[in-house]
Amino acid sequence: LVGPIVLHYVTEFPDFQAVMSSSCTDIREKVKECISRSECMVIGRKSAKECLHPKAEGVSVECKAFINLLYHCKRGQLDQRTRFRGNKYSG
Repeated sequence: LVGPIVLHYVTEFPDFQAVMSSSCTDIREKVKECISRSECMVIGRKSAKECLHPKAEGVSVECKAFINLLYHCKRGQLDQRTRFRGNKYSG
């Protein structure tokens, strides 16, 4: 179900949806770069999905920190309290 307020934002402000969905793109790109350079993918020949698993071996602490930051950024997009203040985890 889509309420009338949401439809108003989508029709009145077409770039509203693009801004909200793209606030974590910088962090997402850093996660992609870090995972692609990790030992898990390079030496272990595992997929990125397997390397994103919390118990995956060969993933550096830096990559895990970026993954955690991405999680909090995406969670901040769903938090209604940040609608007016903005997502504090976005890049």
